[in-house]
Amino acid sequence: MSPEVNYAQIINDAQMVVEWTHAHIQLYFGDKENLFIMGHSSGTHLAIMLSLNENYLNVSTRKSIKGGIGLAGPYDFLPYTEAYLPHVFGDEKDAAYSQPINYVHEHELPLLLMYGKKDKTIKEKNIINLSARIKDIGEGVKAKYYKDHDHQGIIAALTRPLRDEFLLQDIDDFIIKYTKK
Repeated sequence: MSPEVNYAQIINDAQMVVEWTHAHIQLYFGDKENLFIMGHSSGTHLAIMLSLNENYLNVSTRKSIKGGIGLAGPYDFLPYTEAYLPHVFGDEKDAAYSQPINYVHEHELPLLLMYGKKDKTIKEKNIINLSARIKDIGEGVKAKYYKDHDHQGIIAALTRPLRDEFLLQDIDDFIIKYTKK
């Protein structure tokens, strides 16, 4: 949608989805006190940004988020390598605000970061750098690599015909571990 839509509008949409989910999940028999935010690629960027940046979600919603799950996510993508990025995030010299890695603080939500070793779209430095930054201040991150998946394959692995039971089990284990009883 760029250049008609910029990052502020995109993250606002994601924020409204999480706030709506928190307010209405019980109508669908969900537990509003045990929410996890998950995304793939640019959706991962949004999910992890909402998990790390305390300014986006209301306090009660933020307290209900138990973890973030990222599949093939861009977390540290400066300098820009794609022509569309300035249209979305603005001038590169002012784009530090758009990098999830810049919002790592003590007592972070737990994160599960997943990456396909055959990914040619998102550079591996994203998962390496974010994992290292979080590990510098605590143990709130688990980085998982999948040797047989590329950028699309890691999300396709969640579908029934292409299901990767190990990837799915990793997500299940993470959610079970951090779900409040």
